[in-house]
Amino acid sequence: MFGFEMSEKITLIEKQVSGSCWIRTFGLPLEGNSQRGWKIYPLFLGSTGILQKVNSHITVLNEGIIPHPPHQHLEEELIIVLSGKVDIIIEDQAGNPQKKSQRISTYSIAYHPAHQPHTIQSVGPGPATFLVFKWLGKPRANGEAFSELLTLDISTESSVKYRRLSEGFKCTPIFELPTLYLSNLRSHLSLLEPGAGYSPHRDPYDVAILLLSGTVETVGQQMFPYSVIFYASDELHGMCNVGDIPARHLVFEFHNPQTDFNGEHFHKIDSWWKRIDETAGKIAELMRMDHDFILVDDLHLFGAEALDGYRAHPFIENEGQYWGAPADDRIAIEEFERMRRAGAKFIVFCWPALWWLDYYKEFCSYLESHFYCMIENEDLIIFDIR
Repeated sequence: MFGFEMSEKITLIEKQVSGSCWIRTFGLPLEGNSQRGWKIYPLFLGSTGILQKVNSHITVLNEGIIPHPPHQHLEEELIIVLSGKVDIIIEDQAGNPQKKSQRISTYSIAYHPAHQPHTIQSVGPGPATFLVFKWLGKPRANGEAFSELLTLDISTESSVKYRRLSEGFKCTPIFELPTLYLSNLRSHLSLLEPGAGYSPHRDPYDVAILLLSGTVETVGQQMFPYSVIFYASDELHGMCNVGDIPARHLVFEFHNPQTDFNGEHFHKIDSWWKRIDETAGKIAELMRMDHDFILVDDLHLFGAEALDGYRAHPFIENEGQYWGAPADDRIAIEEFERMRRAGAKFIVFCWPALWWLDYYKEFCSYLESHFYCMIENEDLIIFDIR
């Protein structure tokens, strides 16, 4: 079952059709943020029977902007460029200063394996908009996992060679590879002619679909470009083109590993979730439920049961929605002071986001010189900002 959080700002249509099917529809261009340099539109966040954690969002990144230094995380990640051009920047596990970059553009796909240090830069002209899927699962015990940056370009329709599956329905494979968490991460580009479709069925894997053109109906809902549709495994679903033009859609399949779990990685994942829960519990012990506080956690602790009922606010936020990391120290300080004036009494940095204090050095110095640091350990750094 899903426990997704969503933004009211992005979607023209925003529906949880059932406990295991979610749909988001948005139009392009999406508004950026000229002051911060980028804007994030959350789509969903939750878990399935296949994935321990899955989330999706859209980022609008202004020309020339790098939103964060190269960082790595446990999640695997897909990036689909919807408009503009970006450089995918990676460095080796040792933090080699000789970074490598690869430029991709509209309708190109990049895959980051877990633990790969990376960042992204919009290179113009104009902003770049891209869709992101990130997920975490139980690692596979045996077999090789694809561990390099993968980039693919599907922007040229004339280069696509479709294979007919049935009357009015054809597709072409894009990639197929094993990953740390998936026995198979598979993608294909499908095309439905007007009036064509396929019958309701259940898949033994999770499916994410990006509708690029046309109008389709699925699980009783009519969808338009651009729509993101997520079916959890075993969710009954079909699709029919109810429009006048071919419906082109990009499909990603997240297959469940069929092998035993690797103990080392499995314990690492378990310890990660355990540490998240323990950190949330520590915050609950330290904070009062009637006190507003700023929670800097890269969106890892929001939704933790231990913090239910607590008045935690993401940083940076816009009307209660997480709005991404600040573009620079000046914006970090301005947003912090705005939230402090609005009533925040503490700012809490959690271990997934402690890199902030190294990256935003002026912001860190500002906090240290103006406020009392009441807690500082490997899990939490908390300032009393009253």
